[in-house]
Order: sequence, then structure tokens, then C-alpha cells
Amino acid sequence: MKEKELLGLIVIFILLLSVGYMGYYINKRNIQIAELESKQPNDVPLLVFQLDSWGENMYDDGEYIFTGFIMNYGNQEAKNVEVTCIIDDADGNRIKTYSENIGSVSSNKWEYKEFNVKKPSGIVEEDIIGSCIYTGSDNGFNLAQNLEDYKELV
Repeated sequence: MKEKELLGLIVIFILLLSVGYMGYYINKRNIQIAELESKQPNDVPLLVFQLDSWGENMYDDGEYIFTGFIMNYGNQEAKNVEVTCIIDDADGNRIKTYSENIGSVSSNKWEYKEFNVKKPSGIVEEDIIGSCIYTGSDNGFNLAQNLEDYKELV
């Protein structure tokens, strides 16, 4: 009986540590965003793209589908927002780049986007890496280039 109680306490302790770490991570990101917002005028869109998934289109094996969220943390609408999807090989060599203007993103909102990218010819699919990033807009500020959590994406 004591072994079960001890195991239960260990499980609860691990769960509490996990929840605490998640809270710390979320709080750290929110503090970083607040610091960037305080350095920028309130009328600047603060944008980042978060890739959700990518893979071969099951209805057209000649293209990949990239999906993700474009997020605007700023207090102004972002205009002419551009997202770039990238396909690299396992060595980090760029195979293909695809950019698309997705229009506007309202202030303090996010939108789910899908991009259809034609497959490059002559590649070994097991050795490729896909990603998408926010690359620019008429009036936006790129959070990915300024937040520690996103620096590896740029």
C-alpha cells in the first residue's frame, strides 16, 4: 500500500512540475511580447507565423500543403502581409522558396492559413524539412526576429 501511495505522490509531483514549467514558459513569452510592445508604438502590428503542419497533398501528389497561424499581437491592422514557405534538404540547403501575400490581418487577431506549394523535382522526400515564416508587410514588426523563442526560425 505504501508503494502505491509513494508512486501516486511522485506522479502528482511530476504533474505539478510540468504545469509549473508550462506556466513559466507562457509567462516568459508574454513578458517578452509586453517588452516589445512597450518599445514599439501602439499603432504597429506585431506579427509572427507559427507553422502547424506540412506534408504531401493527399489529393495531388505534385504539391505540399503548409498550414499555420499568422498572429497579430499589435493594436493596428497589418496590411499586405507576406508569408514565405521554405523547403530545405537535410543539410540545410535551400531547395524551394514560396511566398504569398495573404492580405490583411486584423489587430489582436490570428488567422489560420493554408499554402499549396508545388513540389520541386528530383528530391528525396525523406531528407527534406519544411517551414513557413512571416516575411513582411507594409506596416508590421516581425516578432520572429526579436523574440528569443523564435530566433531559430529566421
